[in-house]
Amino acid sequence: MKWYIGIPVKLAAFLAVCAVTTFISYQFLSKGITVKIPDIRGKSLQESEMIVQEKGLLLKVNAERYDHTVPNGFVLDQDLPPGSHVRGQAAINVVLSKGPEVRLIPSSLGMALEEAKASFMEKNLIVGKVIHVHSDSVLKGVVVAQKPAPEEWSGEHITLLVSDGPYDIIYYSPFFLGMNKRDALLIAADLGLNVEIRGKGGSQVVTHQSPEPGTEINKGGTIRFTIGGKV
Repeated sequence: MKWYIGIPVKLAAFLAVCAVTTFISYQFLSKGITVKIPDIRGKSLQESEMIVQEKGLLLKVNAERYDHTVPNGFVLDQDLPPGSHVRGQAAINVVLSKGPEVRLIPSSLGMALEEAKASFMEKNLIVGKVIHVHSDSVLKGVVVAQKPAPEEWSGEHITLLVSDGPYDIIYYSPFFLGMNKRDALLIAADLGLNVEIRGKGGSQVVTHQSPEPGTEINKGGTIRFTIGGKV
């Protein structure tokens, strides 16, 4: 009778040993399996978890940080390089994006470009693009406009519109020789030209000019008169 009763006990012990052996063998074999690490950067957390689980891997969120290019809740970086191989149930540690950091944008209107950049840099804001535009009212190199606008809450990179000054207007220098000084000055002023005069104070006639008549000259350029004699 005793030997009959001992059979179930021995069978149970045998099955337990088999189960333990099978588990250990599975763990040993699984650790020996090579798995290729997927690239989950730029993917949502939910999609990343599905991809990682299909590979028999684990995913752990290690940190979060602000980023202007990757949306909130998407994977910004991973510690195991994509394409590398690991053994067993390895864990991929990831950094999640918190999206762009929203801040109150200061004004740079009327500032010189380099001054505006330095001002934004002090507040850890980034000037992403500078667009040059011609302006008849704003000096060259000065900020005309910005986006996002001043006093606006935003996480975007800042775009600055900077004046290139007025468009270049080219004239052919008029024939001033023999002209009365007063008339020559009036014509030069209408053309937006600066004038330098040489000669005696009492003289009234233009006897020489530079640039010479018919020569190209830009608006805002300088023309030189030599005055001598009387009308």
